[in-house]
This record gives sequence, structure tokens and C-alpha cells, in this order.
Amino acid sequence: MLIATAGVVLVVGGANLRHLLKLGALALALIIGFVLMASYRVERFTAFLDPWSEPQGASYQLIQSLYAIAHGGVTGAGFGQSIQKYFYLPFRTPISSSPSSPRNSDLSAASCLCSSTCSFCGGC
Repeated sequence: MLIATAGVVLVVGGANLRHLLKLGALALALIIGFVLMASYRVERFTAFLDPWSEPQGASYQLIQSLYAIAHGGVTGAGFGQSIQKYFYLPFRTPISSSPSSPRNSDLSAASCLCSSTCSFCGGC
């Protein structure tokens, strides 16, 4: 979302669209290259694309995160009422893929958007 906003600002500001497309193609090629450089990255990317293909393997954490968010729903389960965080999701570490799932389950869909934005921007 941040990249899309920056792109809109650049286009409205008068940036050459051809240059932006070339820059986007280069960035996409670099991202694909970095994903393909390590087998675990390929495994995580394919698990992201189809999490139900391997529910007990590479997709386990992603599926448990989806369950945690679904349990909270739109209004949230209530502060401290998340159940996925106890036995199914790993303890929050800096490299965890799901640091905000239990928080989103506890609070609400609005907090899900807010906490995801903060996590993306490095604020939380």
C-alpha cells in the first residue's frame, strides 16, 4: 500500500510513467531473484500462494494465523481471549511470520488494519 501511494504521488507529481514502469520491472525481477536464491524462500512463497497444500508442513503457521484472525472476526474476541496464541502459534520473535495474529484475534478488524500498518511501517 505504501508503494502504491508513492507511485500515485510520483505520477501526480509529473514523473515519467515509462521510467516508473522500468523501475517496477527491475524491482519485480530483483524480488523474484532473491526468492529463487534460497530454497526456504521458495517454500515459504509457495506456502503463501496455496496455504492448504501442506497444512502440517510449511503452511502450518500461516493457517494458524488465519484461524486466529478468523476467531476474532469483525468485533474481536475480547482482550486476552485469543486461543490460538497458547498452543498453536509460536512465541512472538522478531522473525515470526505472525506477530500480530493474536492481537488481531483479541481486538477487532479495525485493530487488525491498524496493527498491520504499524508492523509494516516498523512502528509497533
